[in-house]
Amino acid sequence: IVCSAFMATLQKQYPHYTNLGVARRNGDIFCSALPLKGPVEIFDRPYFQAALANRDFSVGEYQIGRITGKPAINFGYPVLDQSGEVRTVIFAALDIAWLKQLAADSQLPENSSFTMIDRNGTILLRYPETNGWIGRSVTDTSLFDTIRARADGVTQSPGFDKVERLYAFSTLRDASGEPR
Repeated sequence: IVCSAFMATLQKQYPHYTNLGVARRNGDIFCSALPLKGPVEIFDRPYFQAALANRDFSVGEYQIGRITGKPAINFGYPVLDQSGEVRTVIFAALDIAWLKQLAADSQLPENSSFTMIDRNGTILLRYPETNGWIGRSVTDTSLFDTIRARADGVTQSPGFDKVERLYAFSTLRDASGEPR
């Protein structure tokens, strides 16, 4: 109860997160900023598995939150015991709607757009949003092939909407330089 109350207070200070919490090593959530309506487990979530396997900060993929029902990107951070074993994983769910607002506030030039995709080729956000792009896979496009092959760069290509445009792209990396 103390942990959940703390996370609820923290989430009010950082409303761009849809939820904050802690899960046991088996994936059972025991602490959540939002009330749990029953047992919730996250063992199958990629960010949780990566935090366990790597014993380090991990970044997830596009997902719909099991507690919030909202699109988010989750992050996990393992809490280790004295022997170096993972005891729990702290998680934070970044609200996709907040990322969209961030893009809207960036004052993009006229007729330009901002698209964020995860490493699996799922569109996390597109601004301006048209035609239901969020959650759509773009793995079958030549532009995604170019992005995966080069990680950073500029190219002129038919885009996800098949319109020829100039694209600039960059892969987000962690502190060690590894793609996330």
